[in-house]
Amino acid sequence: MIAAAFSALTSRAGLAATGLVVGYLYGHYASRTGEQVRGLQAEVATLRIDLAIAQGAADIAAAETAALGRLRAALKERIDAYGADLAKRSDDRCRLTGADVRRLHSVR
Repeated sequence: MIAAAFSALTSRAGLAATGLVVGYLYGHYASRTGEQVRGLQAEVATLRIDLAIAQGAADIAAAETAALGRLRAALKERIDAYGADLAKRSDDRCRLTGADVRRLHSVR
């Protein structure tokens, strides 16, 4: 029985049938692999787009942080100058004038 199966596989028709079966199975394997590769390529493209968006958002956040830092420094400078002006006044009592109130309201 084994000799008959071996004989059938080694005949021309058997070799051709074996070749067709192997080719068919390899075709399915290659198709699945190609499908997986295309799926991974699409995922990589999506992730690259997400990364570009995230980098843009990080750049915007960095610019806003820098702008807020400059604003903070400018406001601190104005408040420190106002504190120095108040310290120079000879009167020991704290009397705020209308100009002082307007000046405080302008610090925003």
